Amino acid sequence: MLKRIALITRKPGMSREAFLEHWNEVHGPLVSEHPNVLRYVQDNVVHKERFVDRNPDPNRPLPAGYQGPEVDGIAELWFADRESMDELYASPHARVMQADGLAHLGTITTFIVEERTAIDRRPDARGLVLSLSGECVLVTGAASGIGRALALGIARAGAAVIAVDIDASSLDEVVSTIARQGGSARGHVLDVADRAACRTLARDLAQQRISALVNNAGVAIPSRLGADGIDAAWDKTWAVNAGGVFNVTAAFLRHLEATRGAILNMSSVAARSGRGMNTAYQSSKAAVTQMTRGWAVELADRGIRVNAIAPGPIETALTRHTRGDPDRVAKTLSRVPLNRFGQPEDLVGAAVFLLSGHAAFITGSVLAVDGGFDAT
Repeated sequence: MLKRIALITRKPGMSREAFLEHWNEVHGPLVSEHPNVLRYVQDNVVHKERFVDRNPDPNRPLPAGYQGPEVDGIAELWFADRESMDELYASPHARVMQADGLAHLGTITTFIVEERTAIDRRPDARGLVLSLSGECVLVTGAASGIGRALALGIARAGAAVIAVDIDASSLDEVVSTIARQGGSARGHVLDVADRAACRTLARDLAQQRISALVNNAGVAIPSRLGADGIDAAWDKTWAVNAGGVFNVTAAFLRHLEATRGAILNMSSVAARSGRGMNTAYQSSKAAVTQMTRGWAVELADRGIRVNAIAPGPIETALTRHTRGDPDRVAKTLSRVPLNRFGQPEDLVGAAVFLLSGHAAFITGSVLAVDGGFDAT
């Protein structure tokens, strides 16, 4: 990663209000819209002090004649490498950017920094409190079931949540619940099977510092080979369960490169079993497992961790059809040493852990949260 830092000083006689108005409304969007810019941050300088002694008094008055900060703004632009940065600054777009900056802002001094570690995610040896404070996590399928529980739990752990789902009304309820509980959340309606829509959302959120993805959206459509409707069931299952994971991850990859973030996929213990007579679901979740392992290796040099959770039998609306037959329920529970169905909330602790700095040395893992189902 490469970062270009720009220190901007407004033109003599230019008011701070005029400087900020042009920077916020014209120059900033002009810079950030170029696809080579992975991340753009602008900070308005409101105060500057020079400390010359070892124990400065932060409450001491400013020197007589102080006229405000010498630098009015600091901009940071992230690039994947030097080549992509040079490509931007050799383009006509850069000449427009520079002309606008010199004409409407003032003096611009730039520095180029090799960004080795954007965020230090090493665990704090002083304690084991799981926290996602300061993180921004996008959760798909957040309107119900496991996704809803994860969105609420991740918000309680301190993260800002971007909740996405195809169900607008239920999504609004989740966002409102997080807000009532003192958390931060935004909702976006999205069909994860729509690749173009995923890319559009990623562009709309280009200024959002997203540090983690939770690819949870999924469907489970009862189907057997040769049965009526198998073609549609197969296509939709794969489009959402496997295609959705790819679409969202590919769309938001640049966000995660900028934050050296984490990806958490939702697989299933069904991915390792031939039981259940729903091969579309089982095979799509096996694909999620393999995407998790492959991307863990592929993205490691970009600082991105990729893990998955494999839930066992969990009580949700998605799995209601598996609990209508008492004999089937008894057979399922006979394989669960803890002798109960899991609840969506049972997955929250594992998810928060895998997204947190305490899992900084874990990637490519698939954690079974299944009451012991996979052990039998």
